[in-house]
Amino acid sequence: MTKILVEQYALPGVDAVEFAGGEVDLIAALAFRTPRRVRDLFVEGRPVVRNGRLVRVDEDVITGDGRRVGRRIVEWSLRRMPG
Repeated sequence: MTKILVEQYALPGVDAVEFAGGEVDLIAALAFRTPRRVRDLFVEGRPVVRNGRLVRVDEDVITGDGRRVGRRIVEWSLRRMPG
Protein backbone atom coordinates (compact mmCIF):
# COMPACT_ATOMS: atom_id res chain seq x y z
CA MET A 1 0.00 0.00 0.00
CA THR A 2 1.33 3.42 -0.96
CA LYS A 3 1.18 6.16 1.62
CA ILE A 4 0.32 9.61 0.38
CA LEU A 5 1.32 12.61 2.44
CA VAL A 6 -0.97 15.57 2.02
CA GLU A 7 0.05 18.85 3.56
CA GLN A 8 -2.49 21.55 4.12
CA TYR A 9 -1.78 25.16 4.86
CA ALA A 10 -4.28 27.69 6.05
CA LEU A 11 -3.20 31.28 5.69
CA PRO A 12 -5.36 33.73 7.57
CA GLY A 13 -6.30 37.06 6.05
CA VAL A 14 -3.87 39.83 6.88
CA ASP A 15 -6.59 42.40 7.46
CA ALA A 16 -7.14 41.35 11.07
CA VAL A 17 -5.91 43.51 13.94
CA GLU A 18 -3.15 41.07 14.91
CA PHE A 19 -1.58 41.66 11.49
CA ALA A 20 -1.60 45.46 11.62
CA GLY A 21 1.56 46.49 9.81
CA GLY A 22 2.18 42.89 8.83
CA GLU A 23 2.47 43.60 5.12
CA VAL A 24 5.83 45.18 5.92
CA ASP A 25 7.16 41.86 7.23
CA LEU A 26 4.65 39.09 6.59
CA ILE A 27 6.94 36.36 7.95
CA ALA A 28 7.26 38.14 11.30
CA ALA A 29 3.51 38.78 11.37
CA LEU A 30 2.82 35.08 10.82
CA ALA A 31 5.48 34.01 13.32
CA PHE A 32 4.52 36.33 16.16
CA ARG A 33 0.76 36.67 15.82
CA THR A 34 -1.53 35.14 18.39
CA PRO A 35 -2.68 31.75 17.11
CA ARG A 36 -6.19 32.12 18.46
CA ARG A 37 -8.28 35.08 19.47
CA VAL A 38 -10.36 35.22 22.61
CA ARG A 39 -14.09 35.01 21.90
CA ASP A 40 -15.35 36.81 25.01
CA LEU A 41 -13.36 38.55 27.73
CA PHE A 42 -14.59 40.45 30.77
CA VAL A 43 -12.36 42.46 33.09
CA GLU A 44 -13.85 43.42 36.44
CA GLY A 45 -17.27 42.51 35.05
CA ARG A 46 -16.96 44.76 32.00
CA PRO A 47 -16.82 43.36 28.46
CA VAL A 48 -13.52 43.92 26.68
CA VAL A 49 -13.93 41.40 23.85
CA ARG A 50 -17.27 40.17 22.58
CA ASN A 51 -17.59 37.64 19.74
CA GLY A 52 -13.85 37.99 19.04
CA ARG A 53 -13.93 41.77 18.56
CA LEU A 54 -12.74 44.52 20.89
CA VAL A 55 -15.71 46.31 22.42
CA ARG A 56 -14.36 49.76 23.29
CA VAL A 57 -12.24 50.52 20.24
CA ASP A 58 -12.62 50.18 16.49
CA GLU A 59 -10.29 47.39 15.35
CA ASP A 60 -10.48 48.60 11.75
CA VAL A 61 -9.09 51.99 12.80
CA ILE A 62 -6.27 50.34 14.78
CA THR A 63 -5.45 48.05 11.86
CA GLY A 64 -5.44 50.95 9.41
CA ASP A 65 -3.18 52.97 11.70
CA GLY A 66 -0.79 50.01 11.96
CA ARG A 67 -0.63 49.69 8.19
CA ARG A 68 0.04 53.41 7.73
CA VAL A 69 2.81 53.36 10.35
CA GLY A 70 4.35 50.26 8.78
CA ARG A 71 4.40 51.87 5.34
CA ARG A 72 5.94 55.06 6.76
CA ILE A 73 8.70 53.04 8.44
CA VAL A 74 9.51 51.23 5.20
CA GLU A 75 9.48 54.46 3.19
CA TRP A 76 11.70 56.19 5.77
CA SER A 77 14.12 53.23 5.75
CA LEU A 78 14.30 53.14 1.96
CA ARG A 79 15.10 56.84 1.76
CA ARG A 80 18.08 56.34 4.08
CA MET A 81 19.55 53.30 2.31
CA PRO A 82 22.78 54.05 0.48
CA GLY A 83 22.72 54.14 -3.32
